[in-house]
Amino acid sequence: MNPVSGGVRRIALFVGLALAALLYPQETRTHPHVLVVAATDVVFNDAGEITEMRHRWVFDLPFSIYAVEGLDVNGDKVYSREELAPLAEVNATSLEEYDYFTFLYSGDEEPPYGKPKDYWLERAVDGTLTLHYTLTLEAPYKPHGLPVEIGIYDPEYFVAFSLDEKEPARLINAPADCKLTVRRPPPLDAAAAAKLAELPASMRELPAEYTGLVTDIENRLTITCGDVVAAAEPQARAIEPSGTPFGVAPIEPGFKPGSGGPFAKFLSWVSAQQSRFYRLISDAVTATKESPLAAFSVLAFAFIYGVLHAAGPGHGKAVISSYVLANGETARRGAIIAFLAAMLQAVSAIAIVGVMTLVLRMTSASMTRTAGLLEIASYVLIVAIGVSLVWRAVRGRGASRAHAHAHAHSHDDGQEHLPDGSCCGHAHAPDPASLKQPLSLASAWSAILAVGIRPCSGALILLVFCFAQEMYLLGVAGTFAMAVGTGGITAAIASSALGARALVARLARSPASTATLSFAIELGAGAFVLLFGLVFLAGALGRQGMI
Repeated sequence: MNPVSGGVRRIALFVGLALAALLYPQETRTHPHVLVVAATDVVFNDAGEITEMRHRWVFDLPFSIYAVEGLDVNGDKVYSREELAPLAEVNATSLEEYDYFTFLYSGDEEPPYGKPKDYWLERAVDGTLTLHYTLTLEAPYKPHGLPVEIGIYDPEYFVAFSLDEKEPARLINAPADCKLTVRRPPPLDAAAAAKLAELPASMRELPAEYTGLVTDIENRLTITCGDVVAAAEPQARAIEPSGTPFGVAPIEPGFKPGSGGPFAKFLSWVSAQQSRFYRLISDAVTATKESPLAAFSVLAFAFIYGVLHAAGPGHGKAVISSYVLANGETARRGAIIAFLAAMLQAVSAIAIVGVMTLVLRMTSASMTRTAGLLEIASYVLIVAIGVSLVWRAVRGRGASRAHAHAHAHSHDDGQEHLPDGSCCGHAHAPDPASLKQPLSLASAWSAILAVGIRPCSGALILLVFCFAQEMYLLGVAGTFAMAVGTGGITAAIASSALGARALVARLARSPASTATLSFAIELGAGAFVLLFGLVFLAGALGRQGMI
């Protein structure tokens, strides 16, 4: 039996540790998907105490169109206050676990909130929605010689808040000596945006290095009444949500790469560009109503969005790459699997939006719940794939050792020796002849289905946005353009992983070393898929209130 060289062991250990550091799966919600322009009235009682805050939040057009889907009960294409009432209730009540994206403090005091009231929605002529709601305090609050700070922002940066340009805030019935100062955050650079986007949803307290970043995205109202003592700079806040913002916003889960790793700057750039192209797509769709040629811009932007979506944090490339590594697939087969999974993801989005909006006339909340259930099914399949890959690697290793032990004697009877690394016709690596056979979908369906069954939230919003304006073909074409971009990058990443495996195998000094490395790669890839699926399954179940 040939020993495995120390150099090969060190290479395998280094590769394993590097992958673990870069790809340790932690659930996160990627880059802002909802844009809100906020305005607030801070209301005082006659005793000079703060009693409530009256919010007016204007949503971006793509989210607005997605949110009202299925709510035009009488089909007159006019959304009355009564028709929007169920959505307003969902919007307002779902904000509790997000602390209403409103953080009030004075020194060390954080007055608790009561329940929201007087919530309603109105739809403007341009299609944007405005949520009106009043956030009450449990008890009237009077600051004790310190300024009152009100922060309006999302610590996870899933929702990007900005303050109304004309009238961001007002003091209602405030004492004459009270003054209001409005502080708008500076423009957020790409690196900071990506760093915030990588924060796991389960984090209660932000690490020290994130505090300054979150403060920089905070829209802050400062109220001073009479003579006040300067307060210390407020600390960053963190929230622990499990549901979806406003009850209908589709969440795009991803995984957090090791912070500060070699790809941090690249992922920062990807995150910023993905957010940018998300807005460019919506602008191009709107422009298509005036100029049909703008449809080509929609397709181009959608393709680039798909490329960026695959290049950034996400589970598709991780599962596909790990699957082809564990199975020893060829680069061509890996590319086919990647593209089929991306196409299935597009079909899934089209089926959900097409059936639920055009046939069943269901609401956006129903679509979000359906996407959430498909997400759970996707992660269950990923867990099953991980278990299968680990079991097959361990079982195959045990079988190869048993064969090696049984044939460790000398063949003095004239039998021809098999090549090193094989015994009784059982090779330790995939049979080259078998890899030349056509790809069997029966063997790859699990990976394709696990990745493709859950639609991209960007595709859902694009489809609803286009369908609501009766641009059906554009929505479908844009969704497939996203899929082509996603599939291409996923295929390239999978091919790179296979190339790295081949390089490491060539560095091995003996067939026995190659066999050991193959086992380590197969077991590691399977374990990663299993851990990945368990982490994301827990997050998906939590969002649906199942755990």
